[in-house]
Amino acid sequence: MISSLRFISLLLPVSLLAGAGPVTETGAPPVCRVEADGSARACCRVCTTGKACGNSCISRSYTCRRGPGCACDAAPIRATPAPAAASDAVREAQRLLGRLGYDAGPADGRMGERTRTAIRRFQADQGLSVDGTAGPRTLERLRQVASSRR
Repeated sequence: MISSLRFISLLLPVSLLAGAGPVTETGAPPVCRVEADGSARACCRVCTTGKACGNSCISRSYTCRRGPGCACDAAPIRATPAPAAASDAVREAQRLLGRLGYDAGPADGRMGERTRTAIRRFQADQGLSVDGTAGPRTLERLRQVASSRR
């Protein structure tokens, strides 16, 4: 039994034996990369000093001869996702916020900075959890306040 465990441990990376999962070159956990088309993918390794090549990082001076893998170059990683499609909930929130005197911008259903700021102000004024999203509690309170001011 011990010899088979020793054999397995030679095949598996130490981080996987410890249950830590994949890590970056700096030892940090992997991040999610948002592609140009808006799709997201997880990175098994983020290459900060070299460049991605398949599932690993190599020196920038080397030529990669592997196909695409799960490694990501650090430069194209973005913290914010691509803009979301128009939402009926956001459109309703924008209309109600405008009716109540909050500047949420046009009621186009897209969550922009003006809409997010208006939602945060409304949430703070109403004693709600301030997260800047048009969630169910915020929408319900918007409906209540707007109907009471008719």
